[in-house]
Amino acid sequence: MAVQAEHLDQADRIRENHERRNASIRARTELTDQAKAALLAKSYTDAQSHMTELQRTATADTADRSARAERSAFGTADLPGDSATLAISLRDAQDRSATLTSPADAAALLARAERSGDEPLARAVAGHAHDQASSALAGLDPSWSNLVDAYTASRPAAAHHVATLRDLQPSTEGSLRNTFAYVVPRPPELSNTPASQLDALATAAP
Repeated sequence: MAVQAEHLDQADRIRENHERRNASIRARTELTDQAKAALLAKSYTDAQSHMTELQRTATADTADRSARAERSAFGTADLPGDSATLAISLRDAQDRSATLTSPADAAALLARAERSGDEPLARAVAGHAHDQASSALAGLDPSWSNLVDAYTASRPAAAHHVATLRDLQPSTEGSLRNTFAYVVPRPPELSNTPASQLDALATAAP
């Protein structure tokens, strides 16, 4: 999932604070090189700990946003009628839609659902199309995505939630950004220190 702007900002602040602490440590002329290395190790491991917690929180937050947007875009909570009956109808429609492997067949089923006023079926087909469009197998074929657009064309609220879902999905450029979003740069003074020794070194910090 994509890293959201607020999480990127928090990650940048962790790195900035880490670099400020490192600069302060390097400027302390009263410290031996060994003491500085220990303090730098503590700064680094502390920053890593904060970054790991941020990544955990960010991942959970993004997953929650995505789930809520998906329910709003393709669920039946906003439809009039008995909620239990609607939920059963949606599950049946989802089972039916899950067998669709062709965008053309899905478009035909969506059109039939639209003509008959079968909103649970329309939402199930659109949800399936969204899943297909989001998969790695979709490649450069826009057919599934176009089907979702056809569904949202007459549903402004759904269009808003689908836009949110798409924003939460990483692009190719975003995937690269996601890879490095939570990386804490190791101080060059510790470049030759094995990772297994960093915690012990940090514990020895004065």
